[in-house]
Amino acid sequence: MAPPRIRIQDAGQHVGESVEIAGWLYNLRKSGKIAFPLLRDGTGLMQCVAVKSALPEPVFETIKELTQESSVMFTGKIRADARAPGDAARSAISIVDVSLSNASVRCSGT
Repeated sequence: MAPPRIRIQDAGQHVGESVEIAGWLYNLRKSGKIAFPLLRDGTGLMQCVAVKSALPEPVFETIKELTQESSVMFTGKIRADARAPGDAARSAISIVDVSLSNASVRCSGT
């Protein structure tokens, strides 16, 4: 069964749960073995976290190569993080999967 798709504004109600969030890449920060895509949808912004050691190499490389306004869907677990930028009740999603508009890269992870 696929995880439920939620809107960013509702992320704070799903802490600890696996979910899908679709939207557009607003910004991307990368630092070696970790990437922080900032996702937006019509309801807000949410920081996402991609850790190289937790993802298959092709998935991590796909995330690192995303461009601004790429249409994506991230799957992962929501966690509370007071440091996270955005409006989603200071939540972040730890990515385990990414899908692009016309291509899909699937993986299983934490």
